[in-house]
Amino acid sequence: MRLALSYRTELATAEPFRTMRAATMQASAIDLSVLPHADEVLRHLPLRAVEGATVDGLPVCLSVTRLFHFKALTDGTVDDEHLDLFFRAMIEQRALVSSSSSSSSSCCCMSRSRSRSRIRSRSSQANLTSSPPNPTLQA
Repeated sequence: MRLALSYRTELATAEPFRTMRAATMQASAIDLSVLPHADEVLRHLPLRAVEGATVDGLPVCLSVTRLFHFKALTDGTVDDEHLDLFFRAMIEQRALVSSSSSSSSSCCCMSRSRSRSRIRSRSSQANLTSSPPNPTLQA
């Protein structure tokens, strides 16, 4: 319990978390640019925040894994401490955006199976289809 309180105190009061929290307090979506070392990390780990939320009210962040530069994340190109600060701040920002958006909107509780079917139906309504096959790649 003592470690948890110490960790939460650091996230609330220490830099660079304090600056990120101040920039995020009224946000309705994730803003990756305010995270510590965002320029350095996002150059090799292309994440994108999306306006809106999941059915459960959580913020959405997308990535295309094939664009990740894993070697740069592990060979010292990106400082390990910078990567750690970025991810800790990203998780904290997600919690802040989630709590600020859920307090201003109504909360809907439903079972996981209903959530999944609702997400599937929204996906089909949004016309999310795969692109046609590339003829140059076919044998």
